[in-house]
Amino acid sequence: MAEPTTSGPTTATFTSTRKPRVQSRKQALIDALSKRKAPTVAALAQSLSLQPHSVRAAISGLRKAGHAVETVKSPTGGAATYRIEQQSTGAAPCAPNKADA
Repeated sequence: MAEPTTSGPTTATFTSTRKPRVQSRKQALIDALSKRKAPTVAALAQSLSLQPHSVRAAISGLRKAGHAVETVKSPTGGAATYRIEQQSTGAAPCAPNKADA
């Protein structure tokens, strides 16, 4: 809890005793999936200290939360990679103009 300190006869300031928040695993997963090079489940599991099934469950949770997670399967039969598609500025897509058709 913060302790009040007085710096004058009528003013009181509070100093915070909270530590800065450590990055959550969810945010670390989002950051990893947002990078240009898509990681595999094995790479994510190692970097996040999770089991592979937990990584897949977390990816599923991101999808349920509305993130556009894309699965990229290797054409040579290697491990699939995952990435979050970069979202636009948040504007709704425009309907095609009838005059352009």
